[in-house]
Amino acid sequence: MFNTTLRSKGACLYKKAVFCILIGLLIFFKPDAPKAKIKQHLTMPSFDTETFTVKLIAETLFYDEEYGALGNLSLIDESDLKECFIAAYSPEEDRFIIEEATEWEDYTPSDKDDIGYALAVDSKEYRTFRTAEETAGEMVSLARKRSLTPSITLLFEQDDIV
Repeated sequence: MFNTTLRSKGACLYKKAVFCILIGLLIFFKPDAPKAKIKQHLTMPSFDTETFTVKLIAETLFYDEEYGALGNLSLIDESDLKECFIAAYSPEEDRFIIEEATEWEDYTPSDKDDIGYALAVDSKEYRTFRTAEETAGEMVSLARKRSLTPSITLLFEQDDIV
């Protein structure tokens, strides 16, 4: 009795699964659909490096209020060894800002150097954006036009020491 009941339940489940798969295939591949359309559903889209890069940079430009953490992206001129553009989110303005460096710290390359370029000590606002994606797109454009290299920095707000 136990084996027959189990087998009949198993067969019933098997039939239901096959039925669901067939219905799903009929919905996905309509019998009257042209073969090109069916092929379109089966091919994967090609990898888009531009979209990938913009998304990655946009993820870098974050602000975490709880931890006081701010992610920013600098574009570096490797021939002059200096920071040229800095992009970050400004919580006070609720905008993403790109600044263009106008003055730099004194810098002499050395073996003990952790950064590898002169940091900007003064800058002017280049552009502002509402979204991280728009900001990232502009940073990619600037890097491409001026042959700049990216550098990501994570900053934390300093607690006052009492």
